[in-house]
Amino acid sequence: MASTQVPPTTYRAYHRTSGPLPQSIELHTEPLPHQLSPHEVLIRVKAVSLNYRDVAMLNGHYPTDHENAGRPCSDCAGEVAAIGGAVKDFKVGDRASTLACAGVTAWTALRRPKEIEPDTAVLLQGTGGVSMFALLICIAANITPIISSSSDTKLSSISALSPLIKGFNYKTQPDQAAQVKQLTTGKGVDIVINNTGAASLLADLGSLRNRHGIVSLVGMLDGQKAEWDPNALMLVMKKLARIQ
Repeated sequence: MASTQVPPTTYRAYHRTSGPLPQSIELHTEPLPHQLSPHEVLIRVKAVSLNYRDVAMLNGHYPTDHENAGRPCSDCAGEVAAIGGAVKDFKVGDRASTLACAGVTAWTALRRPKEIEPDTAVLLQGTGGVSMFALLICIAANITPIISSSSDTKLSSISALSPLIKGFNYKTQPDQAAQVKQLTTGKGVDIVINNTGAASLLADLGSLRNRHGIVSLVGMLDGQKAEWDPNALMLVMKKLARIQ
């Protein structure tokens, strides 16, 4: 028997507030579109979560422009409620979920990953979500992950996941570039996933191989200030490095 359920005419949406910082989020009721454009998909959201990116926007710490009073929640999951006429890869009732934002970020920061040689190595700063996703991708792709942490207990636990994993405590061994060179027999890493921000950029460049290494700027956990001479960025040219 065909369903006689009448589709709703409104939906609930959370937006960031406007005005002075820190901001918050507030609930709005908005009209549901009566007709989708050909390539649109309407998702009935079942679950959402606040990402660190969302929190940074609310507190004025996000380093790029973003929509005023925009919608938070970088991660969500639900089911397909309706599709536009040109949509072919989904059907109504399909479960629709985004891979967690940290997973997509790690995949992109590792260049999806490609151009893998037998000695390819990656430096992961910290043990947060992006680093943990990247760690698992590295293991699957036979890439050597070098992970830093302030906790020896965490390093020990993580190292048990795979013999590929290497690590060091950045509190007791603060010279990142020296530790990376030691762990890679002097070669350096192919990619640094920078979760800390601009302050470590020179150390990141110093941790790279001498040719064609990449620093993937992901986070800002150490703030947005740096105390190094801007001329030091000439190291990018010396190493034929790339910052993305």
